[in-house]
Amino acid sequence: NTITRSGTNELEGGVEVTFEPAALRSSADDHYHPDGTVHALSSRDTQQFTKANVWASGPLVKDRLFLFAMYEERLHDRGYTNAVGNTWTDSHTGDGFWGAKLDWNITDNHLLGLLAFSDESDSDLSSFNYNFAADDLGAVQGDSFASSGGKNYSLTYTGYFGDNFVAKAMYGENNRSSFVRSELDEQCSRVTVDASYSVKYQAMGRPVVGCHPTGNTVSERDDEREATRLDFEWGLGDHQLRFGLDRELMTTEQSSFYPGPEGQVYAAIGVVPGQEIF
Repeated sequence: NTITRSGTNELEGGVEVTFEPAALRSSADDHYHPDGTVHALSSRDTQQFTKANVWASGPLVKDRLFLFAMYEERLHDRGYTNAVGNTWTDSHTGDGFWGAKLDWNITDNHLLGLLAFSDESDSDLSSFNYNFAADDLGAVQGDSFASSGGKNYSLTYTGYFGDNFVAKAMYGENNRSSFVRSELDEQCSRVTVDASYSVKYQAMGRPVVGCHPTGNTVSERDDEREATRLDFEWGLGDHQLRFGLDRELMTTEQSSFYPGPEGQVYAAIGVVPGQEIF
């Protein structure tokens, strides 16, 4: 659900800027288990947010055609370590949201409205080796890129037939995509640490394994929601009758695969002499 604005015969506009600097944000707490082992290290994480919004509305044709339009740029900058403090990630997200509403009073009894907006978002992430105890940033592990959101629109007709009958018809599409990519997807396979190897792994200081910056599967997803709706209202004296039709068609295309030249996952496991591995 969303709330929209429409233009009027008055020409209006505005600008708003919001800035939340990282220097004025309080620090999070590190968390430890009762035995002293690390649960999550968060005290050095940083976050900064900037938003700029500009909007305008008014008549394109007085009393008949009105426009409301806005654009908002949202920038999120984050720096954070993973739970154990051996990886640092710099994240930069740009979210340029735009929206427009066009209202056409064809006649006093027949109205047409067009709504369109985009919530597409792009993120760049750079990962580094990190020593939390020494607060030392090491070699870069790699870069990854993520995208989400999509363009959306709807067209609505409203007709008043006499004093007692109203008809509405709407058609719209909602599109949303999501994918994560890295420059090392083709070169670096995914490497995991099995529970049988965790004691040795922790004794080594939980070093980064593998060369893939995220260590996750590579995924891509596209969603489309197509909606059609008819609504009728009929006033019968002291009674009102409502009826209509609502249809939605949702389509999803999703693919995922393991990174690396062979598309396989490798695991570090602990074994004892004579143990058979399958």
